[in-house]
Amino acid sequence: MISEPAERKPAGLVDFLYEATVLAADQAGAVKQISDAFGLDPATFTTITSEAFGYTGC
Repeated sequence: MISEPAERKPAGLVDFLYEATVLAADQAGAVKQISDAFGLDPATFTTITSEAFGYTGC
C-alpha cells in the first residue's frame, strides 16, 4: 500500500530503510518500478549475490 504524502508522528524506532527483499521474475523491472515509485537513485544501490540461494539482485 502506498499512502498519500502527509505529516505523521513516528510509529516506531525506524528512521531509514537499509534493505528490502523483492522476489520477482523480472528483478531489473521490479527495481526500476520501485525506484520510480519512491524517487530512489539506483546509483546508490548495491548488488547482492548469494551462491547458497542462487541469486543476484540489486
